[in-house]
Amino acid sequence: MKKPILLIQVTLLFLALTDVYSQWYPQLSGTTEHLQGVSFTDANNGMAVGWSGTILRTTNGGTNWTFQFRGTSIYLYDVSFIDANTGTASGRNGTILRTTNGGVTFVNQISSEIPERFSLYQNYPNPFNPSTNIRYTLPKNSFVSLKVYDVLGKEIATLVNESLSPGTYEATFDAAKYSSGIYFYKLTTNDFSDVKKMVLIK
Repeated sequence: MKKPILLIQVTLLFLALTDVYSQWYPQLSGTTEHLQGVSFTDANNGMAVGWSGTILRTTNGGTNWTFQFRGTSIYLYDVSFIDANTGTASGRNGTILRTTNGGVTFVNQISSEIPERFSLYQNYPNPFNPSTNIRYTLPKNSFVSLKVYDVLGKEIATLVNESLSPGTYEATFDAAKYSSGIYFYKLTTNDFSDVKKMVLIK
């Protein structure tokens, strides 16, 4: 009489565990890179980061993941978003990336040492294909706007649009969807403005 009872108990335990594990669903990330951190702001919007600067985004709860332009090959270990647009990723060698547009662009603070003056540097590489880095310095707290324009003066991208503390920063412009030609980038603060030219060659 004891054996059937024991068998029933084992069967119920197995079914309970099966039911618990059935709540986890495999999802394809689209990358073979190791992923280190993930952050969701709601049931649909999430970001994941990992080795070689991998940054992935989902807007449908993880059913599909798309690559975000990373602008770095540094290993990223963690990511945290406070809403669908504003987030920070951290990684090797003290790397901290910040985005205010849902990961379309990330800004990397290269140094917190306070520079002597505002500066906008020539992008590198230049000419470029399809991405280039734009570095600038801020000697004091500033609201920063960094935008890209085509040769006709039409705004095509906003790379930075936020308040930043003093330091040296670098933003990456991904021109994969744009055609070859001359483009301009403009840095604007309350106390400074400068424009430089760059060349996209595909």
